[in-house]
Amino acid sequence: MKSALPLRMVLMAAIVLLLVGQPAAQAGVKGAPALAPAAGSDDFDSATVITSLPFTDTMDTTGATTAGDDPILPCGPRDPGENTVWWQFTASADGVLVADTEGSDYDTVLAVWTGTRGALTNVACDDDSGTGLLSRTAFWVTSGTTYYIEVADYGSGTDGVLIAAASDQARSLHAKAPQSIQAGGNLTLHVDFRALGHPISFGSCNVIGHVSGYVYSVAAADLDQDGRLDVVSGDGGGQVVAWQNDGSPFAGEWFSNTVGTLGDYVRTVAIGDLDGDGQPDVVSVTTIR
Repeated sequence: MKSALPLRMVLMAAIVLLLVGQPAAQAGVKGAPALAPAAGSDDFDSATVITSLPFTDTMDTTGATTAGDDPILPCGPRDPGENTVWWQFTASADGVLVADTEGSDYDTVLAVWTGTRGALTNVACDDDSGTGLLSRTAFWVTSGTTYYIEVADYGSGTDGVLIAAASDQARSLHAKAPQSIQAGGNLTLHVDFRALGHPISFGSCNVIGHVSGYVYSVAAADLDQDGRLDVVSGDGGGQVVAWQNDGSPFAGEWFSNTVGTLGDYVRTVAIGDLDGDGQPDVVSVTTIR
């Protein structure tokens, strides 16, 4: 039997602080210019058409509604969400779009779809890959295909400001002052595009193991210093698991070793030699709710 990996682990808890009962000015809302309501984008059939790039759209989604046939979001709340608004974009060339809701002041979910009303196919979906509770996703687009970009509120129950952005470049995330968690409000959408040729294809795929809940983060490094990359995963069950590569990475499941168990889902794992002894160490981050 293979020996357990010689790992040490540093556990870090990231505590999310929410302002309760603070004036709107502290959340960056008071004094902001009044924006047009989202009536034109509130329904799938009236999705705002993106005709040229780069594109920017700003609106107030406070009064946005959820249609009875809005699709179930495959990420986040796993329901249709709240205060949904829509855009549509037809790609003129193959490439990649990056969409995000950076600058928003409530918990957003961002999804991308193809198809027709009532028969939509999900292309991409993200809940919290942006700063804090904001969303960010990148997706491949094919020339001639129409994509529907949807932004929904996760379901927090009050009003707020939403800024959605899409770009062809990775954006640097910046720290923001804590903001009140809200539902609907002022929204800005930025869209940009870059042709990239053809997507990368892979000839084989192998499941290296099964974990408890969703996998939220992975990292790769030579943990046992045998010249082969091993993998560390963090999952929704709070477990940090090391997966040992025996030299046959596409030949069945890998030997696994539980590095540690945290109190909530593991958002991020990273690997490095923290104490300079030549041995890899693992750092994980969880959120205490």
